[in-house]
Amino acid sequence: AYFHEEETSDAKALELRGELAILRERKKEIQLSIKKDIVKLLEKRKILLELKSKKANLGGTIEWIMEDLEILKFLARSVQNFYAVIRSSK
Repeated sequence: AYFHEEETSDAKALELRGELAILRERKKEIQLSIKKDIVKLLEKRKILLELKSKKANLGGTIEWIMEDLEILKFLARSVQNFYAVIRSSK
């Protein structure tokens, strides 16, 4: 009976070692997958930060262009008024 229990225990231990090896391999696969996902997230974060920076720069550029546009509109009206005054004085 003792010999049979020892064989059963040895068989169970061997089975558990096999399961443990499978689980360790699966753990490595999951860890590798997580590392790849982290690398992708970091790359996306870098791109997002670059885009935010470009957006901020474009916002400043658009503001500058809009200010110049207002100046040009004012100058165009001034020139039109100037010509209107010249025409009316003839």
